[in-house]
Amino acid sequence: MAGIKDYYETLKSIEINGKDIVSAGYVSQVYVEEGKLHVKLTIPQEFMKHAIAIENTVKRVLKERHNIEDINVEIKPRMQITPPKLQTSTSGNIFDPKRIPGIRRVIGVGSGKGGVGKSTVAVNLAVKLAQKGYKVALFDADIYGPSVGTLLGIKGQKIRVTKERKFLPVEAYGIGVISFASLLDEDTPVIWRGTMFHKVYQDLFFNTIWSEDELDYLVIDFPPGTGDAQLSAAQQVIIDGVVVVTTPQKVAIDDVRRAINAFLKMEVPVLGLVENMSYIIDTCGNKLHVFGKGGGDILSREASLPLVARIPLDPEYLEASDEGKPMVIQEVKNENQRLIHEAYERIADFILDRVSP
Repeated sequence: MAGIKDYYETLKSIEINGKDIVSAGYVSQVYVEEGKLHVKLTIPQEFMKHAIAIENTVKRVLKERHNIEDINVEIKPRMQITPPKLQTSTSGNIFDPKRIPGIRRVIGVGSGKGGVGKSTVAVNLAVKLAQKGYKVALFDADIYGPSVGTLLGIKGQKIRVTKERKFLPVEAYGIGVISFASLLDEDTPVIWRGTMFHKVYQDLFFNTIWSEDELDYLVIDFPPGTGDAQLSAAQQVIIDGVVVVTTPQKVAIDDVRRAINAFLKMEVPVLGLVENMSYIIDTCGNKLHVFGKGGGDILSREASLPLVARIPLDPEYLEASDEGKPMVIQEVKNENQRLIHEAYERIADFILDRVSP
């Protein structure tokens, strides 16, 4: 069977009103589950009258190109989201973000609240992109609870500083890492005003030698919520897109909705959603929804954002993460682990398709 990227390439041959459906952003999700290929499209309302014809075309093209019989196509209308405008000063908009020299693309990973596994997603996404041959660095911007050091096994390693007062990232699993865990003592409380965030972020973004060669991706692990860290980053750096992490509980929806709206207000594109801790498969092959069910789907429908992947739980992988070993480098020993690898493959391919370096 072809890979997800191959299906995206095939879908580019289908056009609506002169634009291919992938480049136009109409393909919200493509995935394979239990042998069936699922394609989810989100199209403008004015094209919904052609939904049946579009569905038939998608099925026909995929069947002819990849010899697939079992295809499910879901089409829904795109919601028109107009983010509120930010207050401007006499000199213009308060935002003046810039490209970081030597970095092609900046991807953020955010969440509405803590404890959803946001840092785990950021770490494994960064390592997965590096495994695919891209030059990647990770900025652990979670000042309040930096956990990237633990997840990558570099806790206690300090960031080096050159004679020219430039920062040098710590290396781990093929990526460069700048983390507040390498700058602060473990027991030091952080009580900062917004201006302090701004200055420290500016130093780390623009005074770090991220790579000897040009970097393809910088992944930012944001703190949970909608505070000064996100605002300071968006004011200074052009962020090409953000992936928002949630959990299946419906109670988490309000927090994630606020995070999505905050990024939109800051004019940062929200690329899609990742539902973490979605379920665990028991020894009989049953899916157990330990933390509830359906939260990611509700958010996806409400915000017209693709639900890129559902990541299951696996006790062995969680233990390995605590020992500083990312999930994507681990061997696959059971169905949960296979699905975890498949989920991160899907997330990485989604980023490469939406925000190519």
